[in-house]
Amino acid sequence: MDIETAALQLVKAEKRFEALKSEHSELRHLNLTEMYQSVEDRAVFAGDWYDNKVIVKLLFTKQQKAKTTEIYEMQSRAFKALKTKRNRIAETLFHLPNEGLFVFEYIDGTGFDELLKNASRQGAEKLYNRAGYWLRDFTEPTKTKNRVFRKILLQRARKYPQRISEPKTLQLAQQMFLCLRKLSHSIGASDVDRAVAHMDLYPRNLMQTDDAVYGIDLQNTNEMFVFDDIARFMMGASWMQERDHPLTYGVDEAFLSAFLSGYGADQSEDMMHSLRFFIAKAVLDHLCTRNQTLKQIPYYTQMAQQFIRVYGT
Repeated sequence: MDIETAALQLVKAEKRFEALKSEHSELRHLNLTEMYQSVEDRAVFAGDWYDNKVIVKLLFTKQQKAKTTEIYEMQSRAFKALKTKRNRIAETLFHLPNEGLFVFEYIDGTGFDELLKNASRQGAEKLYNRAGYWLRDFTEPTKTKNRVFRKILLQRARKYPQRISEPKTLQLAQQMFLCLRKLSHSIGASDVDRAVAHMDLYPRNLMQTDDAVYGIDLQNTNEMFVFDDIARFMMGASWMQERDHPLTYGVDEAFLSAFLSGYGADQSEDMMHSLRFFIAKAVLDHLCTRNQTLKQIPYYTQMAQQFIRVYGT
């Protein structure tokens, strides 16, 4: 989807939202003042907040809209499992499946992205551990052990470089894919966790309040390998802190260990091989995403180069 098409969809989305307000009294107090767009084929949605009470998410692709009821059921199960614990999620107040609309409660807290920016190294390790603990509670009700089908994941990853046309970045992405393919052969023989995962678990989507850690932005919730969420958090958190990254995983190993300790993961060599593959896949995905900020592009380029240096030969 190019930018012009995305823009046209956003214009239609705003008109649709205004029509929805006239049909549903619950929405009449809302103003669509902030539009967020992604030019990828996965998501174009709008967000707004009102009086610190609700956040609205609109999903517009046919694939997303078809899954809204399923997503809502997943979120409801997770909410029931978390509501009496220290780890929670923003409650879905109501949703309109035919329109791909979710209304979440507004969580007034501080995002882990801001907390990590200002944390000491010891404080950061505690935040990583707390994030892992949240993910453990979130995934526990639906967690199973599954074999990683590396051929399927590689088929998907092969398409990532098709998103970009800039020659140097394309060349780096192609090298990174070859590195990823090599890494796939070292995936451990043990099964890994699969569960209803957040699917957008960047530090900004965990909020610390006075009494709990809340997960927000749950519109991408789906059943997936939990390592995908771990890889997203580690990449986002490492970028926020702008620390030096050891070559082994492209992320700080002590912080990764703190996160996995909170999650309760087996940190055997077998499992770490598998996690390394998922982190590399996330690096390739982000390297090929066209709407990264200027600050993010050098960071993901550096991570890709580190992986290629170690595993690309």
